[in-house]
Amino acid sequence: MLKTPSLAKPRALLFGSASSALPALYRPNNELTPDVFVSLSTPPSQRLETDVQIIYKFLMTFPTLSSIPYGILRGVSKECFFEEFGKDMVLYSFGETPMNLYIVLKGKVCIRSKEGSGELKDLQSFDEGQVFGESSLNIEKSYNHEAITLKTTSLFRIPREIYFSLQETHSLDVAQKMSVIDLVNIFKAWTRDEKIALCDALSYKTYIPNKVIMKQGDETTGMYIIKSGKVKLMKEIEVLPYIPKMYKKKSIELAGIKSEVGNFSQDENGRSSFVQIKQLLPDYTTSEKPSKPPSKEKEKKILQVGILVAGEYFGERSMINGSTELDVSAVSDTHCELYFLTKFDFPKHINVKTINLMKKFGANFPSNEELYEQYYGILQWEKYKKDLVKQILKEK
Repeated sequence: MLKTPSLAKPRALLFGSASSALPALYRPNNELTPDVFVSLSTPPSQRLETDVQIIYKFLMTFPTLSSIPYGILRGVSKECFFEEFGKDMVLYSFGETPMNLYIVLKGKVCIRSKEGSGELKDLQSFDEGQVFGESSLNIEKSYNHEAITLKTTSLFRIPREIYFSLQETHSLDVAQKMSVIDLVNIFKAWTRDEKIALCDALSYKTYIPNKVIMKQGDETTGMYIIKSGKVKLMKEIEVLPYIPKMYKKKSIELAGIKSEVGNFSQDENGRSSFVQIKQLLPDYTTSEKPSKPPSKEKEKKILQVGILVAGEYFGERSMINGSTELDVSAVSDTHCELYFLTKFDFPKHINVKTINLMKKFGANFPSNEELYEQYYGILQWEKYKKDLVKQILKEK
């Protein structure tokens, strides 16, 4: 049984990076377009999935929010309240109990404290895309400052009960992802903080059996880590419809072919490894040598080059080898749950040391020459069996 890691520390800041000061040259590039405004203005209980997606995409346009984990930002998009305030409006004041966290969508908010003389002092201002009020929620003490708008301001208000629900959901999400990451050999030496950062960058995907996850020749999109299920790795090669002379074996050699290519030609259920996958290319079945002179035109075949299970990963090869195209296809063999790291987040989390481990311990696929030899060997073995049966029947 897998040992489930302990949950992340309670009351950890979910939006910490969005509360820090902005760079001097920061210029937000987002607009409250009519469709965004309509979705934001819709009460949470009445928001449709399309509204949630519109709001989520809008929040992602803020650089300060783009690194917030998907589950958290989507929860905000679904559950939180859009409010507008005029200039010099007090959002909360001294001595009040913290009840909300705020995201500035448009405008500006200033935090002020009261000095011993009773005069107000500006402590910090928050611009578009920034979050404030989180620290106060976590320490659960009355405000020792006030928040006031410096101009007409639009806010997303996150009530404390929703905020703490998001915290709990995030902790459970991290725990689930951590249980999978801990199975992956290349991450075993990582610190817990490094693993949590990776967890926050991973999105969840699921596939029913025999669905194409990625296709050879397409542009690489990222790396997949298998949570559950099995994934077949397939390689497309061009072959002749007959056995070339250089690959033909003598009859006496055919006795060894079955054991030589057995692991390649059959899976645990005895099925052929050059499986027919109609979603990729037509006609993957092995054809017999035609009675008429054989065509010299090559045919495309898909061969199974590997099968991966929980705790293994794929999709990284093209990125670490500097290629823009995928060199293999991946197809779900069973119902699969996967975690996905985009090619944009890959260099943020996968360092040089880990890349070297990937090169050392990654899947070692057969070369094209080995695939040709095995494919034609299987082809000749099948033909040999049929000819042998015919000869026995003829002698009878």
